[in-house]
Amino acid sequence: MNSKFAPPPSVAELFFKAWSSGCLTESSRHGLRDAFLDDRLNPDDLTAVNRLVHAVRRGWLAME
Repeated sequence: MNSKFAPPPSVAELFFKAWSSGCLTESSRHGLRDAFLDDRLNPDDLTAVNRLVHAVRRGWLAME
């Protein structure tokens, strides 16, 4: 088994990284996109994504 590849981060991890750094990175956006495409979002994850989008729209988070 190849140990180079880690599992994708959870939405909660992406949310925490974005809020603690003040920006939503390109890799975080790709992780969120993959979560949507894989249909892995439970209602709590969907709420977290909606909060991230709202924070970007309000200018509380920057996008890199």
